[in-house]
Amino acid sequence: MQAQDFIKQTLQLHSISTIPSDLPYIMNVMNDIYEAEQFLRVDPDLHEEVPFVILDKDVIRHD
Repeated sequence: MQAQDFIKQTLQLHSISTIPSDLPYIMNVMNDIYEAEQFLRVDPDLHEEVPFVILDKDVIRHD
């Protein structure tokens, strides 16, 4: 597997030892990070919108 070999070589370059059984887990984490980055690229102004809150009058009265 090319991806596992790439991960293993990259970790070895940083003097991090690898356990072969951990490589699939590391790949899953990296894929999750990649997918999260892709979501932010699709909607980059996600945090630019001003949030609004609707409060119930009873909540304010009894608070």
